[in-house]
Amino acid sequence: MSIRIPTPGTGGYIHPGDAAVILSGIFLDPVAAFLAAGIGSCMADFLGGYFIYVPITFVVKGLVAVVTSVVYCHGVRKGKSGKLAVLYGGITDILLVTGGYFLCESLLYGPAAAFLSLPANGIQGISGLVIAGVLYPGLERTLEIREGTIGDRQIKRMILGIGGKNMSKAAVFGSFVVDLMARSPRLPVPGETVKGSVFKMGPGGKGFNQGVAAHKAGADVTMISKVGRDSFGEVAFNTMRELQMDTSHMFVTDDTETGCALILVDEKTSQNEIIIVPGACSTITEEEVKNIEAVLKEAEYVLLQLEVNQEANELVAELACKHGCKVIVNTAPYAPVTDEFLSKAYMVTPNEVEAEEITGVPVKDLESAKKAAAYFYDRGVKEVLITLGSRGVFVSSGGREEIIPCFKVEAVDTTGAGDAFNGGLLAALSEGRDIWEAVRFASGLAALSVQKMGTTLSMPVREEIDRFLEEHKNS
Repeated sequence: MSIRIPTPGTGGYIHPGDAAVILSGIFLDPVAAFLAAGIGSCMADFLGGYFIYVPITFVVKGLVAVVTSVVYCHGVRKGKSGKLAVLYGGITDILLVTGGYFLCESLLYGPAAAFLSLPANGIQGISGLVIAGVLYPGLERTLEIREGTIGDRQIKRMILGIGGKNMSKAAVFGSFVVDLMARSPRLPVPGETVKGSVFKMGPGGKGFNQGVAAHKAGADVTMISKVGRDSFGEVAFNTMRELQMDTSHMFVTDDTETGCALILVDEKTSQNEIIIVPGACSTITEEEVKNIEAVLKEAEYVLLQLEVNQEANELVAELACKHGCKVIVNTAPYAPVTDEFLSKAYMVTPNEVEAEEITGVPVKDLESAKKAAAYFYDRGVKEVLITLGSRGVFVSSGGREEIIPCFKVEAVDTTGAGDAFNGGLLAALSEGRDIWEAVRFASGLAALSVQKMGTTLSMPVREEIDRFLEEHKNS
């Protein structure tokens, strides 16, 4: 669509399609934005008969879209509105359009004609800015890109990204269950019935919680689990579709029901008691594991827990090592594991209770944590983290051993804190952060998660995490 303006020898026009150029830079990844904006504008020129402008239009409009992508990504990372990208994209559009066409028309028609076209080309960019500014708020609400569900995630990865060029693929292999959570004034003692105050049902399972946490934190993560063909299984698929997670590696069985977890939460202390019935995710077969070998071949990290059948975990670890994929084992919930399995782990992340059950060393302070870490090192593990609840996280890496304090927040529900931490750790490591930076990032994610009720749905998005860490940078 174009409206001719009678500027001598230039064919100047107002092009409302400039709004699409600016918005494509926000809603698409940079490469797609460049192509969509460039080709779309070229078609308008071609149909309008301005054949000589096609090459420059392709480059100029494509660059506007790419710059808009960069600005939008930067604005999102700083917690700002996409209006910043609209404004800067519009300004870029005006400058590139007027400058680019001025140069082109100077060469084609001479400087005098080029000067005469400046107002028309300026109006072209301004019109795009105005229209994009009007359209953006409604599109943002409709497509929820602030939650990272459309082009936002791709833009972050491909331009400034959450980790930029260092972003690598990751996988989470683990459980999915439906959480059935009840809150009460206190937890019952054996044989006692306590009247509850709140009941909620939602997606859960350590593997699924950790996969969602990593995904919402910006990781390029593949979730792998198994569910039954039932209403609880649909909870997994509905949640993943809503979050725009890949569902192609979620196995489904007719033989076993989807797992569930019964969770009791003390509403005064936020402490919890959990019984898990793994169901389908404890029946993952050798054939199903072999079907994910390509995922492990591409991933730099795979995160495991102990809620699925252990023979499946062991086969995943074996295939991961075969392809150079680093295995992170969150040893929860506690179950006996062999030295051979631990030898395939690059990193282990038990909590203090699990560390004691595996190593026999009660983890009470820095010195006892070091002794527990030595047990894992003797079995071939390269990095050791032990989460210590309110005391923080013990980190042992490269000869340096410290307890990193946790962030102090008002906890509402600590049920998914460990899963939030592990998901955040995976996201940070896949960005190329070192272990110390990754632990701080993961601790911030966990601190945010415990301030909300629930597990999977309490996981924060990247913007919340970045903002929290910025606000607590001196903590």
